[in-house]
Amino acid sequence: MARLIDETKMERINNAAVELIVEKGYGGASISAIARKAGVAEGYLYRFHASKWALVNHLLHSKINSLTGSIEILVKSYKTFSEICAVFVGQVFSMAKSQPQDLKFLYVLMHDYNFLISEEQRREIKDLIGRVNQMGKESGEINEMVTDEEIYQMVITYPIVFLNMRLKGFFGNHSWDEQDQDRVTRFCINALK
Repeated sequence: MARLIDETKMERINNAAVELIVEKGYGGASISAIARKAGVAEGYLYRFHASKWALVNHLLHSKINSLTGSIEILVKSYKTFSEICAVFVGQVFSMAKSQPQDLKFLYVLMHDYNFLISEEQRREIKDLIGRVNQMGKESGEINEMVTDEEIYQMVITYPIVFLNMRLKGFFGNHSWDEQDQDRVTRFCINALK
C-alpha cells in the first residue's frame, strides 16, 4: 500500500531538521527533537526516513541538486564566465537573504565528514565546472593554469563561506549589501585570471 504523504508535515520536518542541524550540529539534532519541533510523532518521520542520517542526507542531496540545477541553467544561458559568476554569486546572496537557514545548513554539512555528496552529483558538478572552466579559458577570462577545483572553491565555496561569516557576525558585521555582493563577485573573477 502506498504511503500517504502530508506535504505540510514533510515541510515542517525538513525545516525542523535544517534549523536544528544549523543550531546544534548533526550530533545535537536528535530524531525526537526534530519530530517535536515539527509537531509530528517520531513514527511519522520514520515512515519516510530510516534514520536521522537518511533524512539529513536527503535534505543535503535536495539542496545540492538545486544549486547544480542553477549552475546548469547559467551555463546554458550565459556566454561568459564573468556573467555566470556574477549571477551565481547573486543567487547565493539572495539565498542568504530569503533562506538563511538553507545557506547555513549547506555550510554546516560542507564541513561535516559524515556527509558527502553522491557520486552522481559529484560527476555532474565536475562536468559543469569543467564547462565553465573551458568557457572562461576560451574567452581569456580564466588563466590557463586554473583547475576545475580552484573554480569550484572560488565561485561556489567562497560566497557561501563569506555569507556564513557575515551571518555569524564573525567580524562584527551581520549584514551585507550590493557593494559586498559586487566585491565578492570581483574577487572570485579576479582570483581566476
